[in-house]
Amino acid sequence: MKKIRLTKKRFWKVVNTWDTDKCIYYITITKQQIEAENIVPALKLLNMLPRYWRSVLLFAVKISIDITGYENDKRNLWEIKEVRKYMQLLDMKFPYWFHFLDQSADSSLPFLTLCLCDYRKENASSYGLIMNTKLFDFYDRHITALAAVCEAIKFKEHVIPGIVSGMWLYYDRLFDGPESSGLCPCGCGYTGDTCATLEEYGEED
Repeated sequence: MKKIRLTKKRFWKVVNTWDTDKCIYYITITKQQIEAENIVPALKLLNMLPRYWRSVLLFAVKISIDITGYENDKRNLWEIKEVRKYMQLLDMKFPYWFHFLDQSADSSLPFLTLCLCDYRKENASSYGLIMNTKLFDFYDRHITALAAVCEAIKFKEHVIPGIVSGMWLYYDRLFDGPESSGLCPCGCGYTGDTCATLEEYGEED
């Protein structure tokens, strides 16, 4: 699956043609924006995603965050104080990550989780360990936002629990569980690019 930078023009092209071209769309955030705590450029794009019925469907699990300017920094991005602060500010305005961020091996979700949750490191080579209570608080806030997106565009009620349980499954695999079985992360039971819940979304008014 190729990665394409999301811009306002590309957003409208996708929405108007109903064509995501099986891509992951990334939103670039620069070091300059992070150091200035300027969340406006990223937020303008992110806020377009849940605003329209079509975009909620078309960009589901197809968004990635790309941080640039720290290529020569040996620290992990979530260890950098300025990056953490920036993502926390962005999250306060846009909590809908669970619906839009992709869940592939290169997903931004682990990075986001470690930015937004306090963690400790067992040794210099470990990524970080999050206390269960911190992870549950993070999870609850973002599941609430996910449910709000589902309700806003009138997903059928019996579909929402499957989407929620799919996120539990994702985090279980991410932190504790076995390697991915190849099943769709939403929990629908399908494999590959096919998702059974896509056919269960409500109709547009």
